[in-house]
Formats: sequence, C-alpha cells, structure tokens
Amino acid sequence: MSYTVTLIPGDGIGPEVTRAMQRVVEAVAALSGFELDWEVHQAGQAVVERYGTALPDH
Repeated sequence: MSYTVTLIPGDGIGPEVTRAMQRVVEAVAALSGFELDWEVHQAGQAVVERYGTALPDH
C-alpha cells in the first residue's frame, strides 16, 4: 500500500525539521510495510517574493 504525503517546509527551521520528520516517518513506513510518496510544496517569504502569495496554486 502507498500513501501520498504533502510537505510544506516553509521558512526558518521548517526545512530542517521537515527533513528530520521525513526520515522518521520513512522508517515507520518501512517497519509497517507501506510506502510513501512525498509531494513537496514550497511556502514562505521566498515564495511570496516570487509569486505574490505564500501558498501558490501550482
């Protein structure tokens, strides 16, 4: 079985915390016998500067 998980790392320590969480969740998935598909979306100040909104539709 496979699950899709959406990640939105954001700014500050968000990307660092997200990477650590991703490793933990991947380990749990491996032990539990399922797979994860990670869908990563960017958010935060850099995205606001580029797209004019913190959470663009694309």
